[in-house]
Amino acid sequence: METLKSTLPEQAEFSSPQRLANHITFMRKLKSILDYARYPGRDASRFPALPAGCGGEDQAAQWRVQCILMSAEMRYPMYLKLLEAHMLQSEKNGRRQGLEMVVPPWDVAIIFYAHMLAPFNYKRDIEQFFPKMWQGRAELPIAQMLASEHDDASEAAWNKMYPSIPYRILALNDKFVSISSSIYNPVDIRYHCFSTACRAKPARVFSMASWVKYRVGTAGLTCPSCRAVRPKSERGAQDTILKDSQARFGMPIFNLWDSPLRQFCKDGFVDRILALPALPANAVERYLRFLQLIKETGETVVPTLDIDLCWHTHQLAPFAYLTYCVTHLGRQINHDDTIRTETRSTAQDMTARLWALKYGESYFDPTNKGRTEEIRQRRIAYDNAIEQKAVILQQFDNDVSQKDLQESLRLAQAKVDEEKRKWTAAKDSANAMLAQIRQTQAAKQAVRPTLRLFKARFYSKPQQAELERLDRQLYAEKKEHHDRHQVDAALKNELYSYWMPPLNKCHAALGVEANKRRALQQLLEREVDEAEARCWQREVDGVPRMENYYDARSWYSMVPSEVTRFEVPAQTTRWGGIFVYM
Repeated sequence: METLKSTLPEQAEFSSPQRLANHITFMRKLKSILDYARYPGRDASRFPALPAGCGGEDQAAQWRVQCILMSAEMRYPMYLKLLEAHMLQSEKNGRRQGLEMVVPPWDVAIIFYAHMLAPFNYKRDIEQFFPKMWQGRAELPIAQMLASEHDDASEAAWNKMYPSIPYRILALNDKFVSISSSIYNPVDIRYHCFSTACRAKPARVFSMASWVKYRVGTAGLTCPSCRAVRPKSERGAQDTILKDSQARFGMPIFNLWDSPLRQFCKDGFVDRILALPALPANAVERYLRFLQLIKETGETVVPTLDIDLCWHTHQLAPFAYLTYCVTHLGRQINHDDTIRTETRSTAQDMTARLWALKYGESYFDPTNKGRTEEIRQRRIAYDNAIEQKAVILQQFDNDVSQKDLQESLRLAQAKVDEEKRKWTAAKDSANAMLAQIRQTQAAKQAVRPTLRLFKARFYSKPQQAELERLDRQLYAEKKEHHDRHQVDAALKNELYSYWMPPLNKCHAALGVEANKRRALQQLLEREVDEAEARCWQREVDGVPRMENYYDARSWYSMVPSEVTRFEVPAQTTRWGGIFVYM
């Protein structure tokens, strides 16, 4: 039994070795920024001061990371606006889009990256606020960013649109990261106030401490120039926050600042990827098989690191990713790394089971030939169990006694149906005669006396003759009804006393046999389920052993759910995990 390959086609957006290698290098760059924010050494003084009530090295490190990400979150829509304008100008000039892009500043690239890894949200947000950018099929320009430490053309384009807001607040090269020393408080929030008094003025600066309180809805915000007050937003008022951000800052502020923390937390996805050797040669094929499982089963399946890297790489070309999913899978596939731990645990087992049954190898140990052969043998046993179940049940159904019971039931049912038809006809006949009696009685009552004296009634001779005729008719009809009712009662008694007992006896006998068949089927299904479980569950000396889903030394592993949690200072906690706009 050969290991099946996927029937889905490869596509350069996820299968190119260079794109995959660039993605890993890009993640290393982004991680170096966050590592620098955690441990900046003597540059710590260039970051905003730690808020009152927070202290210690851990909270200071978390605060600096938060400052970088919240600043980048505010700058991100500025970059999107610039990118959309660049794409519109390229279209106007007749240049081919997608060859050269305005690249984002490195801090903004972290938010851009995280946004693309939530494809449903990314498509919704970009189509709503920057539709030309979506139509222009913008991708994350990783190769362009890695080709040069700094893109002068992009900085010039930024400075032209935002002359009072710096493009570069971080400097990167292959050896180190540093925060700008030429900008006062480089990580503080710089924005254009859209009040009438400030609209044409240069960008204003909010301290990060003030911005954080406003950002999470615990305090209002006052423009340092026009003194316009931005009141704090009510929690959960997402539409109001979005509307306010458009009016106050001229662009939406997406709730993305903490999204990168799930990818870049300690021992998380990025840490594990960067600690591993070269990507296995079968990664792309495994990714295609993974997508095929989603298409064929509709189940929630969980990727291993190699598959997830290809999946993330694919999503960094959002338009191509959507087109591929719709064309080959029939729908867009979301990427959700916030699945609850208990749901994820069930999904992991489901993925391992589906993979072994379809592809004949261990999901977490595909290169282990002994394990693959073990699964192959167990799949044969599983197929045999399914076949044996069908054979045994068919033998049970074909048993002579079963057929005799079925034939007896058929004959008894046919006789009961025949007798029921006779009884129904007799009952209908009796009811018809009863209706005729009532009609005759009504006709008799319709004959009115010509004279009434107390209780005496006097009729004319023609009336007397008519009443006598009706009395004779009524007598005959009542006698006929009595006879018909007798036939009705006799047929009913015969049906329930003579013909129904054999039918009930047949039903009871078949009920016993049905219970036997049900018990046999449950036993056989249990054997099939056990054979199926053995296909993907690992055993050592006959004892079931859980495969290591979380082996940090292997590409064929996952990141534990609990690793993706990253604590931030208490006063900045998000609101219930929903998307927040301001």
